Amino acid sequence: MTMPHERTRSLIEAEKVLVSLSHDPSISETMRDRIKGVLRHYPTESEIIIHGSYEFLSRIKEHSFNIAPPFLSPSPTFDGEKEFIEKHKE
Repeated sequence: MTMPHERTRSLIEAEKVLVSLSHDPSISETMRDRIKGVLRHYPTESEIIIHGSYEFLSRIKEHSFNIAPPFLSPSPTFDGEKEFIEKHKE
C-alpha cells in the first residue's frame, strides 16, 4: 500500500523528471512539446504540499468525513508528516 508521503514524493519527483525531459535535446521536439503540454497542467511542488496540508488539517480539525485515507501528505517524508501532525494537534 502506498502511503500519502510516498505518493506526495512520487508526484514531486515526477514533475522534476518531466521538467528535465522537456529540456533534453536527445528527445524529439514533438515529444518535448507533449511533455511541456502535460507540465502546463501538472501541479507544482508547493501546490502538492498545500493540498496535502489541507487534507491533513481537515482531518485533524475534524472538518471531513474521513471516509478514505488521505491521498497526499503535507510532506514528502514520513518524519515530516509526523512533525506536521504533532504541530497542528490541539
